[in-house]
Amino acid sequence: MPYTLITEVGMMRAQRAWVSAPAAVAVIVAGTAASAAPAEHGADRKTLQERLDHVVDVGAVGALAEVRDEHGVWRGTSGVAELGTTRAVPARGHFRVGSISKTFVVTVVLQLVEEGELGLDDTVESWLPGVLPAGEGMTVRQLLNHTSGVYDYVSTLPMPPGQEFVANRWRTWTPDELVRRAVANAPSVDPPGSRYSYSNTGYLLLGRIIEKAAGQSYAEEIERRIIEPLRLRGTSVPDTSPRVPQPRPRAYLPVEPGGTAHPTDYTEMNPSLFGTAGDMISTTRDLNRFVAALLDGSGLRPPAGGDEEARCRGCDVRTGSGLVRHRVRGPCVRQRRRRPGLPGLVVLHGGRAPPSHGRAHV
Repeated sequence: MPYTLITEVGMMRAQRAWVSAPAAVAVIVAGTAASAAPAEHGADRKTLQERLDHVVDVGAVGALAEVRDEHGVWRGTSGVAELGTTRAVPARGHFRVGSISKTFVVTVVLQLVEEGELGLDDTVESWLPGVLPAGEGMTVRQLLNHTSGVYDYVSTLPMPPGQEFVANRWRTWTPDELVRRAVANAPSVDPPGSRYSYSNTGYLLLGRIIEKAAGQSYAEEIERRIIEPLRLRGTSVPDTSPRVPQPRPRAYLPVEPGGTAHPTDYTEMNPSLFGTAGDMISTTRDLNRFVAALLDGSGLRPPAGGDEEARCRGCDVRTGSGLVRHRVRGPCVRQRRRRPGLPGLVVLHGGRAPPSHGRAHV
């Protein structure tokens, strides 16, 4: 089956300040029009470039996209990689992928399940005794599909544009510390499994479960099971390292010293704040390669869809383990142009790890 793979990175500005936030969008469209006319193919590329330019026109510092389809590879950029310069956005640049990291984590968990090392219906208590007050009634499956109800630790943290967020820039956070912040709050879902409520805390717990089941860190498992087999040379799990490898665009956050927002270069920061929930670094090429492998089974088993359903302005949204399936209709058709031979189905996972943003569309 032919695929069109598109990855975009946008370095955005906030309404009151510049924000350069590398945001990956990997789009894979399964279609039947492998022999599209050359004129139509050229129009597609032109439209993509115009959309990149529009991102910059409305306030972004820069943007980039990569397309892989039956016509080959196309890379487009717009804007600049660093404020105050004319340096072009690196088409092969590295960036923090945010919660797209979760799809890597889910892939490892499901491989361990298939190998019999853990079960989707295992309780959290059986793997992490005493960590959660309601761990006996909470399962691995519920952590994966965000129905566990464990409170999202991110909601307990200072966020931009406050100065306190910047003050924690180099701090090393431990998963236990972040989980304790979460369980100090009432569950967001009660009983567990009754409805969907997004929780980064659940993925911190999954990281610890991976370590117990596999006998080594989640980073080592991602490296061994995904990064090495797929040769994702631009992908890494940085642990506490603050650096993003070159080439890279700079990343900015709005900070408000004295009540006035100013752009602050936040490219380097300690990613332990995000941990298993969103600490990874990658490239457009690697994300496209990874998501394609999930779809076609080339050495990886794809995350399974979830059971929870929500609605958003005419879209059926099924949230699953690491990916969200959107059945597009009505107003949401504007999200992408419908054509004969293309299904109205989009699979995605978004990611945000300030100052980076990510989204993987299929």
